[in-house]
Formats: sequence, structure tokens, C-alpha cells
Amino acid sequence: MKNKAYIAGFLDADGSIYVQVKRNTSYRYNFQIATNIVFFQSAKNEKFMIDLGKMIGCGYMRRRSDGIIEHIIGD
Repeated sequence: MKNKAYIAGFLDADGSIYVQVKRNTSYRYNFQIATNIVFFQSAKNEKFMIDLGKMIGCGYMRRRSDGIIEHIIGD
């Protein structure tokens, strides 16, 4: 239970939940909705982000060119 509260607090401070509308002609209205949860942190804290990813148990990490690491759940 502690981990869930910690992850929720981290998302509130250094994360976001967003929805994308993507063109997809195989869908009835030619688009689909994609929901993503993203945690952000400086690349200096890469070990922390790796540990966070293990704690969450899903998603993937991406290193951006501006020195930020993202842990992305979705898509």
C-alpha cells in the first residue's frame, strides 16, 4: 500500500496523465484515443527512475535530448 501512495504522490508532483487523439482509419470514426501516464525526472536521477519502473511493473523509459528521463505507461 505504501508504494501506491508514493507513486500517486510522485505522479502529482513530477508526472502527467494525457490523452491523444490519433488518426486511425481502421476505426469507425477514423481516429482512436490513446491514454498515457508519464513520470518525468532529470537524467541525473536515472537509477531512481529505473527503481520506479521496477516498482510500477509496466511501461518503458525514454531518455529525451533535453536531459529528461520519462517513464511512460501506455501506447
